[in-house]
Amino acid sequence: MGANSHSQPRSRGDRHEFRYLFPKEDLSVEALEWAEELKTRFQQARDEIQERVGEDRDAFNEELGKLYDRYRAEINQLLPTPQERFEGAAALWYNQHTRPKMDRHRCDCLLLAKQMDITFALQPDYELSSEALPRDAYVLIVPFGAEAIRWKETLERKGIQFDAMIHPQLPVIEFALKDISPHLVKKLEAKFGQNINDLDALRVPEDLRIVPPADHIWAESRQDSGVGALAYNLFTEEVCQQLQAFQSDEIKILGIRHNNFADENFATKQWRNQTVSLQLGVFELPESHPEYYRYNGTAIVQMDDKNLGTFSPDTPKLAIGSSFEATLRPEGSSVVLKLNLNSIQLPESALPSSESVQSSDGNRNQWRKELFEGLVMAVGTTYEQCSGGARIAQFKLGEQWMAYVQPTGDFIIRNESKQTICRGNLHTGDETVPLAEEYADELERMLLKQERSPQPDRPRSPHSSPRQFSL
Repeated sequence: MGANSHSQPRSRGDRHEFRYLFPKEDLSVEALEWAEELKTRFQQARDEIQERVGEDRDAFNEELGKLYDRYRAEINQLLPTPQERFEGAAALWYNQHTRPKMDRHRCDCLLLAKQMDITFALQPDYELSSEALPRDAYVLIVPFGAEAIRWKETLERKGIQFDAMIHPQLPVIEFALKDISPHLVKKLEAKFGQNINDLDALRVPEDLRIVPPADHIWAESRQDSGVGALAYNLFTEEVCQQLQAFQSDEIKILGIRHNNFADENFATKQWRNQTVSLQLGVFELPESHPEYYRYNGTAIVQMDDKNLGTFSPDTPKLAIGSSFEATLRPEGSSVVLKLNLNSIQLPESALPSSESVQSSDGNRNQWRKELFEGLVMAVGTTYEQCSGGARIAQFKLGEQWMAYVQPTGDFIIRNESKQTICRGNLHTGDETVPLAEEYADELERMLLKQERSPQPDRPRSPHSSPRQFSL
């Protein structure tokens, strides 16, 4: 759904494979008890916030951010050394990835799902998990079970991009369909547009808890912050460091039969174990093409400058402008690429040019503010390429700074001494820890040094500015 760098481990559809990201052999009883107590406190505090703010999602996110800040301050005091922080992160991670038995709740959900119909409608201001701002979206709602899996596979096979969300109160998957054609809208409206699930007529258990089947883990939950979310937010650096060693080297490509290699048989001996060079380009269609608004401008994998196919929604992704080597393996109507991770070259990303942020003796604060705004734009652009805005990410900023970004838009930039340079939010532009003048001076020096250095020829993202600064 979005672009990400090769350092991104896996798609969120496979997030349960992260269960043993941290070694569990050396976990102490005390650390596990602390993690359980912290998780319980967090859940209680989160429920209190939800009850207090109601449906105001902005207020909920703001209060949740303040709660995370309080826990971070508490952890900094309780676990001052790197070793203690690592042990705390490992315990909390293991705690959040060890789920209690949910068989009864799962059975209740499946029984209720059998009573429900598939529905389809345009939902205004729908919050897609892969996009920062809500927008109107066509949503296909499918009950848990075989039908949900069938629809997922059908949408993938037809190359229709979607976000799959678990409804917080009902055993259904919400497929938010992106840029679907008017023809498909008419077909779905004709078949499912009149369906309604009357809650009063359904036999809903009093203690219903929404627990999807094990084969529905590709869908995300609005109710839960996500598996490991507390550990992600409180131990960002430790989790990122572990993720570096947990890379996926396979990418699934769809739509082969609709592109330039439709007649190629990748199962033949010619292609077996054959290493090929690939690039990430942009799908370009004439405006008169019937699928122009659906596909034009989307990322597409290319071989010898010819279109091979598009990313499966469930697979790790690379940024447009990347190049890499891989072997090809056919899998039904799709192709799986086994990557040579050492061959991956990512496009450079842009920071503001130094000309736009030259310091002024008359207005130092405005100069510092402009530097910060440019920094936010650059971090946001790189985060989209690294993760599609969908998960936690870290990347270098110059030679000595490191940026850590969360799906909420919260980011931290630290130097090699682990000192916080600044902190803010990509979506709102807020500065929670302002960029101090000394660091603004350092950033300006970095920009000037970068612009004066000769730049090697490397693949460039279509979104990059002529002046570039390596992240």
